[in-house]
Amino acid sequence: MRKLIAPLALCAAIILAAMPAAAAPPYSPTPTDQARAWGDFYAKQAAFIAALPALNGDGGALAHVTNWPGSFSLTGSLPAFAATPTFNLGTLNGAALDASISTTNTDVGAPGATACATDNGACSLNALLERNNQRITSLIAALGSPFQAGGSIGNTSFTANIGTTNGLALDTSVGTTNTDLGAPGATACTTDNGSCSLNALIERTNQRITSLIAALGSPFQAGGSIGNTGFTANAGTNLNTSALALDASVGTTNADVGPPGATACATDNGSCSLNALLERNNQRITSLISALGSPFQAGASIGNTSFTANAGTNLNTSALALDASVGTTNTDLGAPGATACTTDNGSCSLNALLERNNQRITSLISALASPFQAGGSIGNASFGISGSLPAFASTPAVNAQPTPVTSGGLLIATAVAANTTNSTLVKNAAGQVYEIRVFNNSGTIAYLKTYNKASAPTCGTDTPVDHFLVPGLTGGSGLIFTSAMGDAYGTGIGYCLTGGIADNDTTAVAASAYLVTVGYK
Repeated sequence: MRKLIAPLALCAAIILAAMPAAAAPPYSPTPTDQARAWGDFYAKQAAFIAALPALNGDGGALAHVTNWPGSFSLTGSLPAFAATPTFNLGTLNGAALDASISTTNTDVGAPGATACATDNGACSLNALLERNNQRITSLIAALGSPFQAGGSIGNTSFTANIGTTNGLALDTSVGTTNTDLGAPGATACTTDNGSCSLNALIERTNQRITSLIAALGSPFQAGGSIGNTGFTANAGTNLNTSALALDASVGTTNADVGPPGATACATDNGSCSLNALLERNNQRITSLISALGSPFQAGASIGNTSFTANAGTNLNTSALALDASVGTTNTDLGAPGATACTTDNGSCSLNALLERNNQRITSLISALASPFQAGGSIGNASFGISGSLPAFASTPAVNAQPTPVTSGGLLIATAVAANTTNSTLVKNAAGQVYEIRVFNNSGTIAYLKTYNKASAPTCGTDTPVDHFLVPGLTGGSGLIFTSAMGDAYGTGIGYCLTGGIADNDTTAVAASAYLVTVGYK
């Protein structure tokens, strides 16, 4: 347009300059004066026509100037405008994104943030996770032998919907994201898998780990403990009707959160993404449970983070497509009350991984049962006692009264001796002898010999395992043998009653002079 106006102004100036000035009333030009004036006009008009090609340089088609005295006209078409004119819309009627988005980056914190100083301090998510990892590592180190070295641990979303021509109204899901994240310092969730904000669940995790350390008690040395997320989208002020670029901090947020299934961080407080730190957290807790050994039941784990901003479709005839990477945050964070992840490092949402974490810690605390007393044991691990035990009294007093019962006593084998060596099989299998009674009504001494055999002994040939002398007295005498623990006979129980003391003696005793009774099992 500017190129068109300039030549037209030039043309007007040439024509005005060439036209004869109005004559004063007394003056009357001669034909010669008039011819000279019109000749000068035509010369200047020709110069103007010669300059017209400058108008055609931008694609115009001004083709003709009609030339006659006193007037002229232009014919043809103007050059085309640029395909996409640029307009500066300024702030577009106050299209400021929701200020609440600006708090998200602060809540998440940068990778490598300094660990929170307390379990439930008002810290960023990364700082609380640093605290979490440090406390778990301290716990594993404190457990000592026979517990081996321990293990490791692992998201939030919203949609921004651009308005149609009077403002950029964020979708209500942004508000949901802030609620799901929760503010730093939120009150801890009262259950392992309650419908709580992310910060409240992490507070719960820290408190449970601290309770576990307290429950372990002596002889365990110093203990441990555990322990928040956001981003800012900032719309620009110069829209050229083709795209709305989100603030670069959105890209930072995606990098800080990391994708689900990220490789676990190699150290407790490394400069890793949120997902990598949570993967390390889960691995460390699982290693701790594994190291504790039987009888600890199955336990443990945690989670991931991302978000989506979705542009509208009608803003001065152009769609404003937000960065596609924003779209994964809602899925990665997950909603409060999400079902716990089934594995320690599964590709689950952050909330699902935190649910797993809390359940595994609760299972561990339950499995430990009452605090460990001195001298106790868990599975194959025993807890020793150092120092000396108090001395017992020199003679501990025991007050016990036996109670008679009607079953479970000894088996009895009894016989009246014959005029032989009285070879007798009491039991043809392994057994225990608890009592032997032999009574004699004669004045002749006899000898009872016992054998470890499953068949009747050959008196005078087999070797006895025990010997008993039976006193002789015409008025009656005998012996009574008892063994509180029982004498073991591994093959069988048998005896001989003879008149001589030698193992090979075969002297027969008098008939009906001796009564023999054996109590056994």
